[in-house]
Amino acid sequence: MAKKISVVDFGAIGDGVSDDTEAFNKGWKEACLSPREVVFEIPDGSRVYVVEKALRFSGPCKSQITVEVWGVIRSAHNEDQRLIRFEKVDNLMVKGRGNIISSGGSVFYELDVKLHAPM
Repeated sequence: MAKKISVVDFGAIGDGVSDDTEAFNKGWKEACLSPREVVFEIPDGSRVYVVEKALRFSGPCKSQITVEVWGVIRSAHNEDQRLIRFEKVDNLMVKGRGNIISSGGSVFYELDVKLHAPM
């Protein structure tokens, strides 16, 4: 059974005003270091999580991670930016529902995915 790690456990408020960036970063760090399968949860409950700057979730991680995005993530500045970036993370699955990430411009909506075959 996968270990569940929630950004709320690390202090994310999700009130649409408070900066939740640090809670996201601390939660990801614990998820990435876990030796067993993890569900990294951004819960709903009508929450809007505000991030001061783009989230950079990087690896390598020790096990499989499923990111479940049920709440809304929004930029504090409504700038054109990619709000979440995954780097060097293998065995990653992202789940959620439509319209979960809100940015002020069109850059977010451009798909920028690079697939690398193992060497």
